[in-house]
Amino acid sequence: MATVPCFRHGSVQRGRVSTFYPAFIKDGVRDSKKLPICMPCTRELAAAHATDWLDQAFTDSPVEDPSCTRCGQLAETLSALTRFFCTVYVDGKTRRDYMAYYCDSCVSDARQEFSLAR
Repeated sequence: MATVPCFRHGSVQRGRVSTFYPAFIKDGVRDSKKLPICMPCTRELAAAHATDWLDQAFTDSPVEDPSCTRCGQLAETLSALTRFFCTVYVDGKTRRDYMAYYCDSCVSDARQEFSLAR
């Protein structure tokens, strides 16, 4: 039974809570946070990012294409993009790792979604 409020909507829900650890890395600076998210919001969040988050369990080779995984905008190099990593513990034990590369315009939306805005 959850006793902490869901980060996305602010109220306590019945059932288990997932823990999200989003992190943004740019120019050697890391911004991260620990976020409790209820199971319905976990499903919604995973579905909303199904096209831009790369699931590390299914990605066997490193990304070499220097483009934003959200909008597809090309960058000169991968280092010009902000790297995003998110570790999710679905039931306290099951771990899923995601990654993405965001251009400057998309990273501001992603940072705002996780309250890690600069």
